[in-house]
Amino acid sequence: MNATPPLPKFRQSTWHFIAHSISIVVLVLGVLLSFAGPIGISRLPIIAGIVGARNALTVAGASVCIVGIVLLVVWKRARSVIASLTAALLVITLLSGAQVIGSGETNDDAAPVSENQLRILSWNINGDLASPATVADVARVTKANVVVLPEMTRASVGALRGLLPGYTVSPSVGTPEATTYVLTSADLRYRTSSEQPGPHPDKEAVLTSDQPGLPTIVAVHGSQPALRGNADWNDDLNWVAQQCSQLNTVVVGDFNATVDNFGNGKLGSCSDAASTHDGGSVGTWPTQLPTFLGMPLDHVLATEDRRILSFTVITSADESGARHRPILAVLPMG
Repeated sequence: MNATPPLPKFRQSTWHFIAHSISIVVLVLGVLLSFAGPIGISRLPIIAGIVGARNALTVAGASVCIVGIVLLVVWKRARSVIASLTAALLVITLLSGAQVIGSGETNDDAAPVSENQLRILSWNINGDLASPATVADVARVTKANVVVLPEMTRASVGALRGLLPGYTVSPSVGTPEATTYVLTSADLRYRTSSEQPGPHPDKEAVLTSDQPGLPTIVAVHGSQPALRGNADWNDDLNWVAQQCSQLNTVVVGDFNATVDNFGNGKLGSCSDAASTHDGGSVGTWPTQLPTFLGMPLDHVLATEDRRILSFTVITSADESGARHRPILAVLPMG
């Protein structure tokens, strides 16, 4: 019986064509994702999540490139295909890595305590994953006079108020449905603004003070971007941008967004405190990953008239049970 003779050259050329085509597609998609912010696609479903995971994806891409280089040496039959795929991935990894480095991996030491400072601590403990006692300890150690809690239960806030008796809670603990609270040192005279909060009032709070020079503080817990659509998330970010149109404003909390998602690195007229201190790539979530792999989802944003003395991602509380790391920004009061 005569078997049909194989066509190895045809099959090989077809395989090479497919592999090279895949490499080109991967390269084009990777370049688009690398510049998702500037070209205005960083808030689209799926893309928002991919862009947010830039740290981990860059490290993963570098690891795969190393494997590809090793395979180039040991697997000569597929060298052309491996070279094509590795080259495409290497270009993407370099572009992504440049953005990670550009945003910065520096984690400031907190500015020394002095008079006339706002020391703003923000920590999403996802309801009650960290105990009120732990939150109070971090507040005391950092000498925070403003404590933003983007997601905390009423019971936990009540317990925390007892542990920090010199602080005012806004909104009041009895406010129905509220999940975002702000504790401020009583001498700052902050009160909840009479203005209507944003699109999700249970997760946002606006505080003003009658003390001259103190900024408006906007506390936020942004919705999560989802596969079914990012409408709620975009509404939250757009509302923050609107708040930033007013000078003397500081926005604090868990945005569920990275600076890449902001588009041009800013929201409205607010700049990201971490980015201005060369730390925009330091991950705040999850605590199970080191900061160079995590997502920087928690932010302090400030209008151009507010100077940031330091911005710190606190890693000493990684064993607290919370998924997010606390952050601390220090600003002059005036």
